[in-house]
Amino acid sequence: MKKLEIEYPWALMEKGDAVFVPTLNEELTKEEGLKSSLSFGRIVESRFGIFDGKLGVMFTVKRRKPD
Repeated sequence: MKKLEIEYPWALMEKGDAVFVPTLNEELTKEEGLKSSLSFGRIVESRFGIFDGKLGVMFTVKRRKPD
């Protein structure tokens, strides 16, 4: 399986913050983004969509992972 090289800003994000990641491979981006968010203690929601004419995934931070 191909590995994406995306640097997600999870360490800087709090509840309610969102980031859009433009991509042509939505499923792989979603999967890696969700895995990456857990390593930073963030629970996120992902949605596919188009923003400024670019296809991608919108990640929204829902809450911190309980300690």
